[in-house]
Amino acid sequence: MYTMGVNKPIQKHIHILGVGNIGSFIAHTLRALRPSSPAITLLLRPAAQLQFRANDFKIVMHDAATGLSQQQAGFRVPMPDGPASSNIQNLIVATKGYQVREALSSVRSRLDEKSTVLLLQNGVAEFEKLFPVEEWGVEGRPRVLAGVVTHGVWSEDRFRITLAGRGETLIGAIDGVQGGLTSDQHAQREWLLKESWLSRTMERAGAKILAPRELLAAQIRKLAVNAAINALSAIYKVQNGVLFETPEAVEVMRAVVGEVAQVAAGLGLDGDFSEDALWEHVLQVGEKVKLNYSSMFQDLKAKRRTEVEEINGWVVEKGRELGVDTPLNEQLMKRVKALERQ
Repeated sequence: MYTMGVNKPIQKHIHILGVGNIGSFIAHTLRALRPSSPAITLLLRPAAQLQFRANDFKIVMHDAATGLSQQQAGFRVPMPDGPASSNIQNLIVATKGYQVREALSSVRSRLDEKSTVLLLQNGVAEFEKLFPVEEWGVEGRPRVLAGVVTHGVWSEDRFRITLAGRGETLIGAIDGVQGGLTSDQHAQREWLLKESWLSRTMERAGAKILAPRELLAAQIRKLAVNAAINALSAIYKVQNGVLFETPEAVEVMRAVVGEVAQVAAGLGLDGDFSEDALWEHVLQVGEKVKLNYSSMFQDLKAKRRTEVEEINGWVVEKGRELGVDTPLNEQLMKRVKALERQ
């Protein structure tokens, strides 16, 4: 049973898990599609359901560039005591990176090989770690897309967001998602990118579809930005822009980016992933987000767990696999983890 008096099942349907800043932005954008928008179910915890009810079951987005606010309604929300046994055809997971495994487990019984899942997190999603064979089986794992979201979104309150700066949404199949690249698996991955209903719907909503290696490249570029800015801004409790005005911070950020560049070299990515190229990218993004407070700063301030393990920690872990030393990323990760415990 659903709230809003909606009873008729609709075949093309998207469920969204994780309705924070990015999840709210994606849900709002999809509901705004015209001439027809997909049916969307928000999978909310009981406390969040009460907040959503208090917000009249609407998501409101203020566009800082235009000064205009738009609200979207018509979202489905399962009742706490209602049935939840039907399969999920299309799932978008927009939780924090460290919450993905738990989020997927909560709907495990409703996903199968016919389901399509889109993961929207910081860091680099790795298929085998999120969907281990011993838990999902070889044949029972869903088809998986991952994405990079560079829009600047922050929240005034739950389900009331501000689009502070327009970026882009990039999606693609996780590299190696189908295991060995047999001809059938190549065909399935091509279908996932070009023909799956979820990817085509996201494309209608403005997302760009990338080949797997292009997606990985985009993830690494965003990772370089987050690894350089987020941890330091959280440690020093400052706006992003302050870091670029502080010579000592600039020196550390540049060195952090250098470690990311070495890891990128070990991955054999196409394109220029030199330290100079990545640093130039960080400077460009840094100028756009100079007045923002990073999500890691906000998490520490609110005494929440951060994504430092999924960002700097990923650089450290991948560096070990590739034989690349990443002492600065490791140091930043340890310092942020220590602050989390305070």
